[in-house]
Amino acid sequence: MLDNLWFSAEQLFWLEELDPAAIVQVRIAGIGESEPDGHGILFDQEVPLGQLAAVRQAYTKCNIWRSWSVYHRIGKHDPIGPVPLFFDIDDESSPPNLDNAYALTAACVDTLESLFAWANSPSNLRIVFSGHKGFHLELKPVTPLDGQALRRKLIQACEAKIPHRFANCFFEHTVLDVLNPIQHSWVRVTGTVNSWRMEEGQIKLNRIIQLSVSEFQQLGCRGVLQRAEEATISYGQGGGRSPLCHFRNAGNNT
Repeated sequence: MLDNLWFSAEQLFWLEELDPAAIVQVRIAGIGESEPDGHGILFDQEVPLGQLAAVRQAYTKCNIWRSWSVYHRIGKHDPIGPVPLFFDIDDESSPPNLDNAYALTAACVDTLESLFAWANSPSNLRIVFSGHKGFHLELKPVTPLDGQALRRKLIQACEAKIPHRFANCFFEHTVLDVLNPIQHSWVRVTGTVNSWRMEEGQIKLNRIIQLSVSEFQQLGCRGVLQRAEEATISYGQGGGRSPLCHFRNAGNNT
Protein backbone atom coordinates (compact mmCIF):
# COMPACT_ATOMS: atom_id res chain seq x y z
CA MET A 1 0.00 0.00 0.00
CA LEU A 2 2.85 2.40 0.80
CA ASP A 3 4.44 1.97 -2.63
CA ASN A 4 1.56 2.83 -4.93
CA LEU A 5 -0.37 4.88 -2.34
CA TRP A 6 -3.67 3.11 -2.86
CA PHE A 7 -5.82 3.35 0.24
CA SER A 8 -8.00 0.55 1.51
CA ALA A 9 -11.69 0.58 2.36
CA GLU A 10 -10.88 0.21 6.07
CA GLN A 11 -9.30 3.68 6.05
CA LEU A 12 -12.28 5.57 4.62
CA PHE A 13 -13.37 7.07 7.93
CA TRP A 14 -12.91 10.14 10.07
CA LEU A 15 -10.74 9.52 13.10
CA GLU A 16 -13.69 10.05 15.46
CA GLU A 17 -15.66 7.28 13.73
CA LEU A 18 -13.14 4.56 14.58
CA ASP A 19 -13.33 2.22 17.56
CA PRO A 20 -12.38 4.24 20.71
CA ALA A 21 -10.12 1.34 21.67
CA ALA A 22 -8.00 1.78 18.54
CA ILE A 23 -4.47 2.98 19.27
CA VAL A 24 -2.35 5.95 18.18
CA GLN A 25 1.11 6.97 19.31
CA VAL A 26 1.04 10.42 20.94
CA ARG A 27 3.97 12.79 21.41
CA ILE A 28 3.80 16.04 23.36
CA ALA A 29 6.37 18.85 23.46
CA GLY A 30 6.48 22.10 25.39
CA ILE A 31 5.50 25.55 24.16
CA GLY A 32 7.69 26.62 21.27
CA GLU A 33 9.06 23.11 20.68
CA SER A 34 7.64 22.66 17.20
CA GLU A 35 9.02 19.28 16.07
CA PRO A 36 7.77 15.83 17.12
CA ASP A 37 11.29 14.41 16.66
CA GLY A 38 13.10 17.29 18.34
CA HIS A 39 14.02 18.26 21.89
CA GLY A 40 11.57 18.92 24.66
CA ILE A 41 9.39 15.80 24.31
CA LEU A 42 7.37 15.48 27.52
CA PHE A 43 5.16 12.55 26.61
CA ASP A 44 5.58 9.68 24.14
CA GLN A 45 3.04 6.90 24.63
CA GLU A 46 0.43 4.79 22.87
CA VAL A 47 -3.04 6.13 23.64
CA PRO A 48 -6.51 4.73 22.85
CA LEU A 49 -8.55 7.09 20.69
CA GLY A 50 -11.14 7.25 23.45
CA GLN A 51 -8.56 8.89 25.74
CA LEU A 52 -7.16 11.37 23.22
CA ALA A 53 -9.49 14.19 24.34
CA ALA A 54 -8.40 13.77 27.97
CA VAL A 55 -4.74 13.97 26.98
CA ARG A 56 -5.46 17.11 24.97
CA GLN A 57 -7.20 18.72 27.97
CA ALA A 58 -4.36 17.81 30.32
CA TYR A 59 -1.72 19.47 28.14
CA THR A 60 -3.64 22.57 27.12
CA LYS A 61 -0.81 24.74 25.75
CA CYS A 62 1.55 22.06 24.47
CA ASN A 63 2.32 20.91 20.95
CA ILE A 64 0.58 17.54 20.55
CA TRP A 65 1.03 15.11 17.69
CA ARG A 66 -0.45 11.69 17.03
CA SER A 67 0.70 9.04 14.64
CA TRP A 68 -1.12 9.30 11.33
CA SER A 69 -1.35 5.50 11.34
CA VAL A 70 -3.93 3.95 13.65
CA TYR A 71 -3.71 0.43 15.08
CA HIS A 72 -6.18 -2.09 16.43
CA ARG A 73 -3.99 -3.13 19.35
CA ILE A 74 -1.25 -1.78 21.65
CA GLY A 75 2.22 -2.46 20.35
CA LYS A 76 1.30 -1.11 16.90
CA HIS A 77 -0.27 -4.42 15.96
CA ASP A 78 -2.94 -4.90 13.29
CA PRO A 79 -2.57 -1.54 11.52
CA ILE A 80 -5.72 0.10 10.23
CA GLY A 81 -3.62 2.55 8.25
CA PRO A 82 -3.38 6.34 8.03
CA VAL A 83 -6.70 7.91 9.07
CA PRO A 84 -8.13 10.16 7.78
CA LEU A 85 -6.81 10.48 4.26
CA PHE A 86 -5.48 13.99 3.69
CA PHE A 87 -3.48 16.30 1.46
CA ASP A 88 -1.02 18.62 3.17
CA ILE A 89 -0.79 22.14 1.72
CA ASP A 90 1.98 24.34 3.13
CA ASP A 91 3.69 27.56 2.15
CA GLU A 92 7.40 27.24 2.85
CA SER A 93 8.21 30.96 2.61
CA SER A 94 9.74 32.63 5.66
CA PRO A 95 7.43 33.73 7.14
CA PRO A 96 4.78 31.52 5.52
CA ASN A 97 2.45 33.25 3.05
CA LEU A 98 -0.94 31.96 4.16
CA ASP A 99 -2.70 33.76 1.33
CA ASN A 100 -0.87 31.45 -1.10
CA ALA A 101 -1.67 28.35 0.95
CA TYR A 102 -5.31 29.42 1.17
CA ALA A 103 -5.51 30.02 -2.60
CA LEU A 104 -4.10 26.57 -3.39
CA THR A 105 -6.41 24.93 -0.87
CA ALA A 106 -9.43 26.71 -2.36
CA ALA A 107 -8.44 25.61 -5.86
CA CYS A 108 -8.09 22.01 -4.67
CA VAL A 109 -11.52 22.13 -3.04
CA ASP A 110 -13.09 23.40 -6.26
CA THR A 111 -11.39 20.62 -8.21
CA LEU A 112 -12.42 17.87 -5.79
CA GLU A 113 -16.02 19.06 -5.87
CA SER A 114 -16.00 18.95 -9.68
CA LEU A 115 -14.38 15.51 -9.81
CA PHE A 116 -16.40 13.67 -7.16
CA ALA A 117 -20.02 13.90 -6.08
CA TRP A 118 -19.06 12.80 -2.57
CA ALA A 119 -16.73 15.82 -2.18
CA ASN A 120 -19.73 18.17 -2.22
CA SER A 121 -20.88 16.84 1.16
CA PRO A 122 -19.50 18.13 4.48
CA SER A 123 -19.62 14.50 5.60
CA ASN A 124 -16.87 13.65 3.12
CA LEU A 125 -14.62 16.71 2.76
CA ARG A 126 -13.39 19.10 5.42
CA ILE A 127 -10.43 21.38 6.02
CA VAL A 128 -8.06 21.73 8.97
CA PHE A 129 -5.90 24.83 9.46
CA SER A 130 -2.58 23.53 10.74
CA GLY A 131 -2.00 26.68 12.79
CA HIS A 132 1.10 27.86 10.97
CA LYS A 133 2.03 27.14 7.34
CA GLY A 134 -1.16 25.94 5.71
CA PHE A 135 -4.03 23.52 5.57
CA HIS A 136 -4.96 19.85 5.48
CA LEU A 137 -7.68 18.65 3.15
CA GLU A 138 -9.28 15.73 4.97
CA LEU A 139 -11.07 13.30 2.67
CA LYS A 140 -13.55 10.50 3.28
CA PRO A 141 -14.10 9.00 -0.19
CA VAL A 142 -16.82 6.43 -0.73
CA THR A 143 -14.34 4.00 -2.34
CA PRO A 144 -10.56 3.56 -2.12
CA LEU A 145 -8.48 5.94 -4.22
CA ASP A 146 -4.99 6.35 -5.64
CA GLY A 147 -3.33 9.27 -3.87
CA GLN A 148 -0.59 9.77 -6.48
CA ALA A 149 -3.05 9.97 -9.36
CA LEU A 150 -5.37 12.32 -7.49
CA ARG A 151 -2.49 14.63 -6.58
CA ARG A 152 -1.50 14.85 -10.25
CA LYS A 153 -5.06 15.79 -11.19
CA LEU A 154 -5.17 18.44 -8.47
CA ILE A 155 -1.85 19.98 -9.51
CA GLN A 156 -2.90 20.09 -13.16
CA ALA A 157 -6.23 21.73 -12.30
CA CYS A 158 -4.67 24.21 -9.88
CA GLU A 159 -2.10 25.34 -12.43
CA ALA A 160 -5.02 26.29 -14.66
CA LYS A 161 -6.94 28.03 -11.85
CA ILE A 162 -4.07 30.13 -10.44
CA PRO A 163 -3.38 33.29 -12.50
CA HIS A 164 -0.34 32.84 -14.77
CA ARG A 165 1.38 35.97 -13.48
CA PHE A 166 1.30 34.45 -9.99
CA ALA A 167 1.90 30.80 -10.78
CA ASN A 168 5.71 30.58 -10.95
CA CYS A 169 6.32 32.26 -7.59
CA PHE A 170 3.31 30.50 -6.11
CA PHE A 171 4.38 26.93 -6.78
CA GLU A 172 8.01 27.60 -5.90
CA HIS A 173 7.09 28.07 -2.26
CA THR A 174 3.65 26.52 -1.81
CA VAL A 175 3.51 22.73 -1.85
CA LEU A 176 0.78 20.14 -2.19
CA ASP A 177 2.23 17.01 -0.63
CA VAL A 178 1.37 13.55 -1.79
CA LEU A 179 -0.38 11.22 0.62
CA ASN A 180 2.59 9.39 2.08
CA PRO A 181 2.46 7.88 5.58
CA ILE A 182 6.25 7.46 5.61
CA GLN A 183 6.89 11.18 5.15
CA HIS A 184 3.85 12.19 7.20
CA SER A 185 4.18 9.88 10.17
CA TRP A 186 2.95 12.55 12.63
CA VAL A 187 -0.19 14.70 12.51
CA ARG A 188 -1.03 17.55 14.89
CA VAL A 189 -4.12 16.84 16.96
CA THR A 190 -7.03 19.04 15.88
CA GLY A 191 -8.10 21.46 18.61
CA THR A 192 -4.63 21.74 20.14
CA VAL A 193 -2.15 24.59 19.68
CA ASN A 194 0.68 24.97 17.23
CA SER A 195 3.43 27.07 18.82
CA TRP A 196 6.79 28.08 17.45
CA ARG A 197 9.61 30.49 18.29
CA MET A 198 9.96 33.70 16.32
CA GLU A 199 13.21 35.57 15.75
CA GLU A 200 12.28 38.50 17.99
CA GLY A 201 12.31 36.42 21.17
CA GLN A 202 8.62 35.58 21.13
CA ILE A 203 6.54 32.45 20.80
CA LYS A 204 3.43 32.41 18.64
CA LEU A 205 0.48 30.18 19.48
CA ASN A 206 -2.33 29.39 17.03
CA ARG A 207 -5.15 26.90 17.45
CA ILE A 208 -5.45 24.01 14.98
CA ILE A 209 -9.05 24.34 13.82
CA GLN A 210 -11.37 22.18 11.76
CA LEU A 211 -13.56 23.89 9.15
CA SER A 212 -16.32 22.86 6.82
CA VAL A 213 -15.85 23.89 3.20
CA SER A 214 -18.52 26.58 3.62
CA GLU A 215 -16.79 27.99 6.75
CA PHE A 216 -13.46 28.01 4.93
CA GLN A 217 -14.97 29.90 1.99
CA GLN A 218 -16.95 32.37 4.10
CA LEU A 219 -14.12 33.23 6.49
CA GLY A 220 -11.40 33.74 3.90
CA CYS A 221 -7.74 33.55 4.83
CA ARG A 222 -7.81 36.47 7.30
CA GLY A 223 -10.93 35.17 9.00
CA VAL A 224 -9.42 31.72 9.45
CA LEU A 225 -6.30 33.22 11.01
CA GLN A 226 -8.31 35.43 13.34
CA ARG A 227 -10.30 32.44 14.55
CA ALA A 228 -7.12 30.45 15.14
CA GLU A 229 -5.01 33.11 16.89
CA GLU A 230 -4.30 32.31 20.53
CA ALA A 231 -1.44 34.41 21.88
CA THR A 232 2.05 35.81 21.40
CA ILE A 233 4.31 35.49 24.45
CA SER A 234 7.89 36.45 25.27
CA TYR A 235 10.37 33.87 26.50
CA GLY A 236 13.30 36.09 27.43
CA GLN A 237 16.55 37.04 25.79
CA GLY A 238 19.22 34.79 24.34
CA GLY A 239 16.91 32.03 23.05
CA GLY A 240 16.22 30.61 26.50
CA ARG A 241 13.96 27.67 27.15
CA SER A 242 10.29 28.14 26.43
CA PRO A 243 7.65 28.40 29.15
CA LEU A 244 6.19 25.21 30.55
CA CYS A 245 2.91 23.83 29.32
CA HIS A 246 -0.31 24.20 31.23
CA PHE A 247 -1.25 21.04 33.09
CA ARG A 248 -4.90 21.46 34.06
CA ASN A 249 -5.24 18.04 35.64
CA ALA A 250 -2.22 18.74 37.82
CA GLY A 251 -3.60 22.09 38.94
CA ASN A 252 -0.58 23.94 37.59
CA ASN A 253 -1.45 27.26 35.93
CA THR A 254 2.05 28.50 35.23
